[in-house]
Amino acid sequence: MSNPLARTSVAIIVAEQTALSLPLFQILKDNGYSVEWLESPELILSVLEDKTPDFVFLDHTMVDMDIGEYSQRIYDEPSSPYTRILSIGYCPDEATMIRMFDKGISEHIDCKTSATELTNRISNIIKAYNDEMRINHMAYHDALTGLPNRLLLIDRIEHAVSRAERQNKKVALLLLDLDQFKLVNDTLGHEVGDELIAEVALRLKGQVGGLDTVARIGGDEFIILLESIDSPADAAVKALGINEILTVPFNINGDELHVTASIGIALSPNDGKSIGRLMKHADTAMYKAKESGRNRFCFYQVSMAEHISDRLSLSNDLYQALKNDEFVVYYQPQVEAATGYITGMEALVRWQHPDRGLVSPAAFLPLAEENGLIVSISDSVLEKSCQQMSEWRSKGISVPHIAVNISTKHFYNIDLVARVKELLKKCGLKGSDITLEITETTAMNSPEEIIPILNELKSLGVGLAIDDFGTGHSSLAYLKRFPIDTLKIDRAFVMDLATDTDDEKIVIGILSLGKVFSMKVVAEGVETLEQATLLLNHNCKVIQGYLFSRPVDATHMGKLLKAGRLLPEQTQTKSNIFRMGVVN
Repeated sequence: MSNPLARTSVAIIVAEQTALSLPLFQILKDNGYSVEWLESPELILSVLEDKTPDFVFLDHTMVDMDIGEYSQRIYDEPSSPYTRILSIGYCPDEATMIRMFDKGISEHIDCKTSATELTNRISNIIKAYNDEMRINHMAYHDALTGLPNRLLLIDRIEHAVSRAERQNKKVALLLLDLDQFKLVNDTLGHEVGDELIAEVALRLKGQVGGLDTVARIGGDEFIILLESIDSPADAAVKALGINEILTVPFNINGDELHVTASIGIALSPNDGKSIGRLMKHADTAMYKAKESGRNRFCFYQVSMAEHISDRLSLSNDLYQALKNDEFVVYYQPQVEAATGYITGMEALVRWQHPDRGLVSPAAFLPLAEENGLIVSISDSVLEKSCQQMSEWRSKGISVPHIAVNISTKHFYNIDLVARVKELLKKCGLKGSDITLEITETTAMNSPEEIIPILNELKSLGVGLAIDDFGTGHSSLAYLKRFPIDTLKIDRAFVMDLATDTDDEKIVIGILSLGKVFSMKVVAEGVETLEQATLLLNHNCKVIQGYLFSRPVDATHMGKLLKAGRLLPEQTQTKSNIFRMGVVN
């Protein structure tokens, strides 16, 4: 339902034309009301299908003992929760008056009321109603968007579930969370964030039907209540439509912003009838949508509950892991494809959980991004990598550069340049000893803010690389302004390189781009000789992947550095040699 303050003022009079009803009609018209005059109470519900009245003035003698039934039928209509029902006509006896008030009649207007008194009485009733609506609106609506808030939503869900049960229909709850909205607030400020939320609300309101509800329940979370649907497909169609309308860029103060949303869907009665259960299950499904890649919707499934519980437990353990220094650094060599010489390495974080053992980064890094711990974790990896390089060199081991991944949040939560200077000085390193890797998405999210920081890092001699290149939305106009040294071809394009000509074309394109911008190109995820051969044939000189070495701990990496060069793992147990280049 819409904001009651924004509705067209409608009143219904159910009465014959009398000395009371005729002046009442004119007084309501004079107060700006559109008045429907009905001569039978049976017609009320048909009018309520199209209009939402503030008042129904009902001649109580027309319905007599059935007045409670009529008032209940009016209040049961989803379009009329704010409607006031007043009786008009001759003053009933005391018992009838009590019964009418018990059945939902708010006031009685006697037919003996004078024209002046009637005018004043109606004016006071309208004023009191409008004052109450303003108070209700503030209590039950979100101040920023004007949408229903959590309190009003709960009431509507309760009524929707009850109606759907009587009609043998379903109710769908779509919980929508904007993807990475915090980044907008962090980079562009809360004012821009608020304007974006308001614009999203307008688009969502345009997507729902008259009986459905869009509510904002806090931050960047919205709930869409779909009433009386026939099947889950109806909810899926609505969710697809929402994802589609949000892909159209938003223009906020001249800035073009791109927004996606993850949507979780719970159905009543399938996933529960209670409000708490439905909202919890929609929330669980929403997190599954985020884990599955964002910008999509998921229906709730019972198996998700166990997964979410485990996820929450792991998230809580992350805080303790930082306190107990449970994060360790593994290293994966980067080698010269033609010779096997180690030209560098990438530092990769691992979590040595006291109960779970070694936890995959894929399991905990997304959680760390969500709860803000990613900055502390990546900072720890950077510090440990610098310390390890210093330790290796103190033992006479020759160490090329170490590449460390930096989160988007690292650029905004700490003074990254000052921190790098501090670590270089503390560990006796030069800027060229380390390379900082940022994802393509990080670079494109707010390039104007990131470029000055990158330039400062570059002035220190620090190497800069774009990781997972080809999976984001790079703009060549920005790419040429970034002081980037290295492009890393994402493993997604390397995996099927030997069998997929499209992947091969993409790899060739990235290599050409690197040549044009004088950037080194590193291919990640190289696992087979066939992949390595193709990359070398296309003049990709540096590769990284299981073909030469899995990520290893510092002790093992020290041994590899002493050796200086590597044979492909596929050749180490076979008689054939690596015929790509000159490794013997």
